[in-house]
Amino acid sequence: MRLGIIGFGEMGKRIGKDVVEVSDGGVELAGVVEPDDEKYEDGCDWNGSRPARFDSVREMLDGITPHAVAVASPNYCHLENLNEIGKQDFPIWLEKPLDSTYEKICGVLRFAEAYPGKILVDHCMRHSPIINKAKALLGDGAIGHICSANFVQNCFYGNGMYHNFRRTREGGGGMLIEKATHDFDVMMYLLESKPTQVASIMKMQSFGGTRDNALRCRACDEQDVCKESVGSIQARRGEEFGRDKAAREDLCVYAKEIDVPDNEVCIMEFENGCFGTYADCYFSPSHYSTREYELVGLEGIMRISLSLAEDHNLGRIVVHPRYGTRDEVQTHDFQYDGRIHYNAGPVTAANFYAMMQGKAEPFTPVDEAFAAVTLGHAATVAGQEKRYVELAGIVPDDLKPGWEEIWKQPF
Repeated sequence: MRLGIIGFGEMGKRIGKDVVEVSDGGVELAGVVEPDDEKYEDGCDWNGSRPARFDSVREMLDGITPHAVAVASPNYCHLENLNEIGKQDFPIWLEKPLDSTYEKICGVLRFAEAYPGKILVDHCMRHSPIINKAKALLGDGAIGHICSANFVQNCFYGNGMYHNFRRTREGGGGMLIEKATHDFDVMMYLLESKPTQVASIMKMQSFGGTRDNALRCRACDEQDVCKESVGSIQARRGEEFGRDKAAREDLCVYAKEIDVPDNEVCIMEFENGCFGTYADCYFSPSHYSTREYELVGLEGIMRISLSLAEDHNLGRIVVHPRYGTRDEVQTHDFQYDGRIHYNAGPVTAANFYAMMQGKAEPFTPVDEAFAAVTLGHAATVAGQEKRYVELAGIVPDDLKPGWEEIWKQPF
């Protein structure tokens, strides 16, 4: 079976390798659309193969007649790329978020509703072993009735996002859409409910400024002393200077056009009566924990540490029973084998390969991804306008019937 990829950058190259590996030879990475020469070569090195390279989606579709396509282009291209695919019927792997603006995000949902084939959205964290163990524990009543959830993301590599297209809302959508949709999707998955209203506070406290929008680290006189230059970032991580994509994505993090907050807090209420908080920070230390999830129930508290401060390759779930002793605390440890997204990639790829074979439905469908990104958009509006935002009120009228059905099942 032939796989085509639109966007052969960091995520595209990983998708290709994961799908080929889980298929055990059943899938060939047959073609890619990637305008950047360095990204194409890097993707080829990563995959150990040289898929045919095309200048456009149409040329790739005609050239390889794919059995499936992955859309892993920059956020702001997703709807455009889907429209270029058009009325095919093969499975599509769509990188998250759905797009960068809410208008186009709604367009992606409309496309999905009309598309004859199946579409999987890469909310891969929901596929991860640690999250599904947490889901099973909750299902077994580990903490009883769930009352609230508190999720935190400390993104130590967040500075890198202000070196590329994600530093503007037009390019990436803002962090509550670009990054937090992972966390919002997991929160809804664990609670099996969607939010009704949200409020937020958002601040630009570390990045943004007065520098020229075209300034790059490579041309800056201060690159050797600036703590946020790509060279300084690589030095702190013990990486060879100029290595890989960081050397190319080196736009100044203090540029005038930056309009994406780097520190945010949200509070939300869910249809099933739960409420929760979410906070994300993009200037965290690299030696700190990344994602910490806490769920509070009538019978106990569950803490999900998706990565430990002492080793990001390790995760842990701890369940503290409300009426138990210290000896009754449950601990479950996870090792990620050096893979990003908490070893979720192979599981997501297996789901997609089964879709290609006609044996499975997408575990992370477009409508549920739409719920997560609608929460991100609503939280952004709430922060800008300093008010609570009701999510149903911002969903377009033609999408409201479908909205009512998302996560409708009681927990």
